Amino acid sequence: MKVISINTLCGLHNMLYDKKNLNKKIDVENNFLDINNLFWSQVLSHETIRKTINNFVQISSILGTLSIQEQYVVSAPNTFINKLTEAKNNIIHTEIDEKTLFSYIETLNIFCMIYNKLLPTNFTFTIDQGFHRSSSSAKEMLEHCLLEYSNPYLHFIMETVLPIILNWEPDIIFMKGIPNIGSFAIAKLVKQKLPKVHISITNHSTEYYSINKIKNNLSANIFFFECFDSVVLNQDYTETEKEIVNLLSKNSTLSDVPNIL
Repeated sequence: MKVISINTLCGLHNMLYDKKNLNKKIDVENNFLDINNLFWSQVLSHETIRKTINNFVQISSILGTLSIQEQYVVSAPNTFINKLTEAKNNIIHTEIDEKTLFSYIETLNIFCMIYNKLLPTNFTFTIDQGFHRSSSSAKEMLEHCLLEYSNPYLHFIMETVLPIILNWEPDIIFMKGIPNIGSFAIAKLVKQKLPKVHISITNHSTEYYSINKIKNNLSANIFFFECFDSVVLNQDYTETEKEIVNLLSKNSTLSDVPNIL
């Protein structure tokens, strides 16, 4: 039984403290696909950076009043590109001082603001969260996840993520992280091609968020379970994932697994 794990599309901050993760997007040996790293690697590639800044400079005269940061970019695009490249390459180093760290974060956020300004969709885009979009309504995310004007990640998912997943032909997908509109889009698109795949949400708890807190309401949420087949509830994710794989490989039901919806 082929099992893969993928993470959630979110901010770059999740990877800043592990230098290895920034260079390991597809771990074939462990069947792990780091879609968030893939996304940010594309956004912060040298080609995308240069193209974005050049395009912004060219249309800056018709954008109306520019912020101080935007004026700086327009006046010295090559200097900004060099600063951005330095920030991208060095922010993961633990030995940098606090002042330099915040300077790097500011530079990256200026680029995110400019990158977003050139997109047709009207979303806020930051280094710490990625694209900001409400994730509170499963019904809304289900209905809007395959609409490009509602899901700023959709093009990336269809062009980059979906082909990799379909090439792997998984029987089980563990989606790690807080489910959002990107998660819904991936699940819906994969199930169109692989209707028998089991998709489970896991590793979703943070200091401020946990599906456990809404499990009673979630269990009856038909919109959520139209895309996802199960949710691992508590912190014992690894053992529960193993149990899911074991039972499904035997064509058994998951009804007796205590820690899932």
